[in-house]
Amino acid sequence: MLNIKRSYAGLGVRVTAFALDYIIIAGYLLFIVALGIVLNTFFPAVAHRLFSNPLSGQITGFLMITLPVSLYFITFESSAWQATWGKQKEESYRHTNRWFTIDHPSRY
Repeated sequence: MLNIKRSYAGLGVRVTAFALDYIIIAGYLLFIVALGIVLNTFFPAVAHRLFSNPLSGQITGFLMITLPVSLYFITFESSAWQATWGKQKEESYRHTNRWFTIDHPSRY
């Protein structure tokens, strides 16, 4: 019979990992803001075309913000590490990375 021991990461560990992930996401958002400023300053016709009507603004926002942030989490969580960068850096989380451990019965 297999003995399954569950060991979950606590709230503090999860919040810290989430905050570390959002440092990367905040950096990406700052890049998008800078890109928007450059686009609006040097290429106002392109900026107007992308954001002038609600549909194109929603599509542009989705493609530039929602999709990349979602892909960050999806890609890392489905990778061999099964954890985002923040979870990898959080020391306590690494010990509970697989959510549970299986102890195989000893043979007597």
